[in-house]
Amino acid sequence: MGKPGVFINCDTFNYDAISAASDHSMPNFRHRQIKSSEFYKLRGTIDTIRPLVEAVFDDLIDALTAPLTPEETTIPPRDIDTDG
Repeated sequence: MGKPGVFINCDTFNYDAISAASDHSMPNFRHRQIKSSEFYKLRGTIDTIRPLVEAVFDDLIDALTAPLTPEETTIPPRDIDTDG
């Protein structure tokens, strides 16, 4: 499609995010991590979570607007097991 996607994940789920992206043929995905300890403490209301969101907002916009890299435009072939 030629357009980047970006997602946010908590640092405690980084391995899961990388694994899931690889499972879906997106090993070169763009993502930004936030600290789980901050997210879970601040997520109660818009006012309390706002500083955490504001801290990563510009980085998210940059990731969405930066051109795709050659690695991001090349989707690796996926091994599919047809024997089982």
